[in-house]
Amino acid sequence: MQTENAIVGLLRARYLESAFRMNQSVDDAVPDKPTIEELRLRRQMYEEARMAFDSLREAIEKGYVDVS
Repeated sequence: MQTENAIVGLLRARYLESAFRMNQSVDDAVPDKPTIEELRLRRQMYEEARMAFDSLREAIEKGYVDVS
């Protein structure tokens, strides 16, 4: 499942990038709503992809999905 690692890794990198930029751009101030919304969206995308690929891997391992 090489593609899984690439997709999930890319989404995780984007999520962490948003967190890093938020930390860099805030001068002891609370981040604004659009910044938090972007961070939330990127986290959700990463988590959904990770859970989907975990479920797919489990289904393949249990023989529920034939990949031959």
